[in-house]
Amino acid sequence: MIDAGNGSTTDAVDVQIVVRDGALPQAGVQVIFQNADDTVVADLLTDAEGRAGVELPGGGNLTVIRTYPVPPEPAEPLPAEVYTYVGVSPGDRLVLVRPVSDQAPASAINVIVSKTAQGTVKVTTPCGSGQGTAPIVPVTIRGWVEASPGTPDFVISSLAVTRGGPATPGNKYMRTTLAPYAGTSLRMPVLPGAAVVYNPAMGDQVDVSLGLAKVAGGYDAIRPAAFTVANLLDATPMNGQMTLSYAGTRRGF
Repeated sequence: MIDAGNGSTTDAVDVQIVVRDGALPQAGVQVIFQNADDTVVADLLTDAEGRAGVELPGGGNLTVIRTYPVPPEPAEPLPAEVYTYVGVSPGDRLVLVRPVSDQAPASAINVIVSKTAQGTVKVTTPCGSGQGTAPIVPVTIRGWVEASPGTPDFVISSLAVTRGGPATPGNKYMRTTLAPYAGTSLRMPVLPGAAVVYNPAMGDQVDVSLGLAKVAGGYDAIRPAAFTVANLLDATPMNGQMTLSYAGTRRGF
């Protein structure tokens, strides 16, 4: 096995991730591996070392879903945190470290479609759009304006979502997506099975923060460690440089 020096191994066909709570491995965390077309390859739980992996020779997407136990009153429960890596490559060795929730207060945008809608439903909002069959409509963040010269290497988005209904702490989650830059839109993978509750749906309130970045080594260099730091700039490769432009309530993601 040859270490490529960027969190990947050159002769491997599998993708692995280690999830940590601070310095400690976190077992029992849900990890979903998908092909690029959203078909599911594996839906696993991390082992005692916080590790999950599967053969993914064609690359694809990887999503980690972290939930937190309900604390004794009067403390409020922490919202679930969903992290998606779009465009992982065979041989990737990823690490996710998120010891605490770092969410910012959200200013909500209501996306409401009738529950009686039939057939394909299209949703268009100031921050994104999508279409699908009720009640789940996959959303593509679209239409941002880029004023700076050059082409970004990757895009990161954070959606602070409050599900339709009362705005209780247990009714909220944060979904963060990291993806290679592919123009002025970002399609989030549709999560399957029990994780479908983490796909923004009709009636949800959604606040979007978006960042575009240029980094030494490109997307492959930032992907392994992007979710190990509180501020994305701290994941800049050694002796490298990153330029990050963002809009929304999040700062540094």
